[in-house]
Amino acid sequence: MSRLSAGADGLTTIAAASTSSTARSPSDGQRPAAPGARERVAAQYRSGAEADDPAALAVLFRPDVLVDTHVPNWRFQLEGAEAAARRACVLPRPGRFTVFDAEPTEQGLLVQFEWRTHGSQAVVRQLHRWRLDDGRIAEQLVYCAGVWDRALQARIADAASRSLHAGARTRLLATVGRRTT
Repeated sequence: MSRLSAGADGLTTIAAASTSSTARSPSDGQRPAAPGARERVAAQYRSGAEADDPAALAVLFRPDVLVDTHVPNWRFQLEGAEAAARRACVLPRPGRFTVFDAEPTEQGLLVQFEWRTHGSQAVVRQLHRWRLDDGRIAEQLVYCAGVWDRALQARIADAASRSLHAGARTRLLATVGRRTT
């Protein structure tokens, strides 16, 4: 299990702490997820976040979950299922996931998503690493690229059109220029 701790530089970090429990695997210190747990957690996270429903999300997190979030020019940490669930619902509304990919890892899931508001007024892209313990999120590391408004989306598309070779430019512009209703 990990704990939040303040470093000498004043920054709070997630640090490993030893645990002992007969229910945990001796090799990695966590209880294995039941078959299908990763898929269930990913699907419920997606539907709970899309519905802006912190109560539906809170059950996916361990009560002592640690969330370490990195956003442009800032970093913050949260502890607890309710705080983690509220953080998952801070996406600009109304909107939906246009990309949501969850890849199993040895200890949980690597999740990347793109959220777009209706009319693509804003785009959010995030990468999450979830460590699962007994089928619930025990640690969540979040990297967020920020909220891209239309002006920033246009600047990104313009820069891509000037700097990439034709094949890469076409792929990037198709992704950045995507519009949803």
